[in-house]
Amino acid sequence: MRILSGTAKGRKLTAVKTGETRPTRDSVKESIFGMIQGHVEGSTVLDLFAGTGNLGLEALSQGAKKAIFVEKHRTCLRALTRNRDLCGFQDRAEIISLDVEVALRALMRRTEKVDLIFIDPPYGRGYVDKTLRFINAHDMVKKGGMVVVEHGFAENPSPQWKRLSLEKRKRHGDTVITIFKRRCSYRFSEV
Repeated sequence: MRILSGTAKGRKLTAVKTGETRPTRDSVKESIFGMIQGHVEGSTVLDLFAGTGNLGLEALSQGAKKAIFVEKHRTCLRALTRNRDLCGFQDRAEIISLDVEVALRALMRRTEKVDLIFIDPPYGRGYVDKTLRFINAHDMVKKGGMVVVEHGFAENPSPQWKRLSLEKRKRHGDTVITIFKRRCSYRFSEV
């Protein structure tokens, strides 16, 4: 696992594999960043279920101005902090050590919207739609912003939300990348 491009290109990241986590493969990460090209530079990023920070750190390396990482697992937090420091992103990376639902409620109270959200939860546990539902209901993404979901093939997130619409979907073996875009306008009758 390494940073693929940008200012920290080539840096090897500490990986952690537990029963709760699974590192994003470099080939999947490369595909994700190819799909969101043009939406990273200058963005504010929220990396949920961050693990060791692989996706958010890649975004910082590729020019995101700020990344907020949410991770509660202690082993992952140690690796995330080490990876952040290794890449030299201490001044642009905020780490929140809370459960995702609790962290989202705290972030909602800040009223700060983000440009890009990564959601990479443990597969098959129902976190994808639950997290998307909260983000949609509380309007946490700036207009034109994106939500990138990495999930298992057996999971099928709802394609339409009031504020988010399906933009792209791509399969990599048992992993699927689903990207939603924040609508510029929406109808209140939708989910």
